Amino acid sequence: MHAADTTGIVVVTQVQPIAVIFTLPEEDLGAVGAALAAGPVKVTTEERNGGNELDEGTLSLIDNQIQQATGTMKLKAIFRNERNTLWPGQYVNARVLVRTDRRAMTIPSAAVQLGPNGPFTYVVKSDSTVDARPLKIGDESNGMTIVTSGLNLHERVVTTNQYRLQAGSRVRVAAAAAPAPTAS
Repeated sequence: MHAADTTGIVVVTQVQPIAVIFTLPEEDLGAVGAALAAGPVKVTTEERNGGNELDEGTLSLIDNQIQQATGTMKLKAIFRNERNTLWPGQYVNARVLVRTDRRAMTIPSAAVQLGPNGPFTYVVKSDSTVDARPLKIGDESNGMTIVTSGLNLHERVVTTNQYRLQAGSRVRVAAAAAPAPTAS
């Protein structure tokens, strides 16, 4: 070994805290920039398959240029990584919290259908028939969609087998499946 050698025998990698570099579509630059200007921005990481949440961190940097080939921007978040759930070179999904909509009405994204006149959902009426209801929707996240108009509080919506339905179809309400246990 010589002092001028570019290949060392040891690589030192910091894992606590650890940085995660990820990309977002350039269309999200305005929302992310506004959130960062308002204060710290929370970033969560999840396993690549969309499974377990690995850690929560804070956005620290937005790259100063858009990647022309992909139309994406690079971001960097810092995670304390106290449980060592993040490792250098690991592929993860990153979620950036740009705002919180309080008192927003949401429905499962599976209930939102797209028709020739835009989004709609099937609402279950008191006589167990359905009515196709046009919706105005907002953002979608984590399997839930914000409904800005078209539904009233406590109305039931159809989340499966919509392809079999039309206005006036009779339905049977099934109990919601219990969530699968998660490994700890």
